[in-house]
Amino acid sequence: MKQALRYFLVTALLVFAGRSFAIAQETYDRYELVSLQQQQDYEGAIKYLQQFTAVYAGTPVYVTDLGYSYYQNNQYAEARTWLERALKLNPHYAPALLYLAQLNYEEKDFPQSLGYYKKLLLLYPERWRFHQQAATVFLQMGYADSAAKYLQEAYRLNPQAGTALLGLTDVLVRQNKIQEADSLLTIFLARDTTDRNVIARKTELAFKLEKKEEVVRWGEALLRDSVYVTDPFIYLSAVYIAQQRYQDAIGVCEWLLTTNRAGQSVLYYAALGYAGLNDREQSNRLLSLCVRMSLKEDAIVYWNAQAENYIALKQYNAAVACHDSAWYVFQRPAHLYAAGYLAEVYLKDNRKAALYYRRFKKFAGAGKEVPDEKLLRYVDAWLRAHP
Repeated sequence: MKQALRYFLVTALLVFAGRSFAIAQETYDRYELVSLQQQQDYEGAIKYLQQFTAVYAGTPVYVTDLGYSYYQNNQYAEARTWLERALKLNPHYAPALLYLAQLNYEEKDFPQSLGYYKKLLLLYPERWRFHQQAATVFLQMGYADSAAKYLQEAYRLNPQAGTALLGLTDVLVRQNKIQEADSLLTIFLARDTTDRNVIARKTELAFKLEKKEEVVRWGEALLRDSVYVTDPFIYLSAVYIAQQRYQDAIGVCEWLLTTNRAGQSVLYYAALGYAGLNDREQSNRLLSLCVRMSLKEDAIVYWNAQAENYIALKQYNAAVACHDSAWYVFQRPAHLYAAGYLAEVYLKDNRKAALYYRRFKKFAGAGKEVPDEKLLRYVDAWLRAHP
């Protein structure tokens, strides 16, 4: 969030200083300072400013400049000291209020941060960004209703601000007011169809409201522009499947795969597409990948532990099932051996044991794991003894 606001903060520093520029330029080259800040050379900015401390420590512009440089250099204690000094010199100095609001936000002191934003809003009630930032703080504090009011005001002040609208719709969705959020997006898009983030949100809410034609309209708009998002295209694929446009769904999913967005949902809808085209084998291959992706490698540990529990409970078939599941998901031959061993030793079922041992012998060494030679010798000997 800090980097995202850097441009806004530097710009605000120039805007809010206003008439103070003439005074500032007589003291030090403030444009040189801003140049250092824009290059993110905050160490250099601090050293540059420190030359003037003895002379200009009593001016809020200088003190705020130094506090801001410390803030961007992640020296929060020093930043707070200088920014609070600026407010002692001028309690209504907007840049100092703004930076203290953001500093407290980053340190998760949300009540303090909100207090500074409220002071800014008393000075500048028409600044929509301050309403938006205050709403962000309210959300962090868990006050969704208050956040919604501030976001509504931000959007009222600037109906062209897509970010304000997105924040407002996010809160409305949390409040389960999806239809209201969708209506606001529709109004916005009636006059501006260039904001891709708004289009992506519209696609999402249209999908939740089962407005399939709107999902297709806006999802395809994003597709034409090759926008690097994922969820809207998953919604689009789902609607294509529902409309039996299987090849279109596969096309979207394969494009996502080629652009490194191979999530479970992408594979799932591609699998449904292939199933719709009656290519069941390809569908199953993709579904197997989905299963593997949905389970972490830790699941092997859990299955092994479960198997040990079932053995202790003398529930041997359940123990075999644990290893069978682990083999199906992760394709590690050791689980076939374990299942065969349980069938042989505990179930006394040589037929089932032979089935697992033969599969173990077939797949051992076929994957990346090096087969255990002792286990292979044991299985070979056992199978010869039980033809």
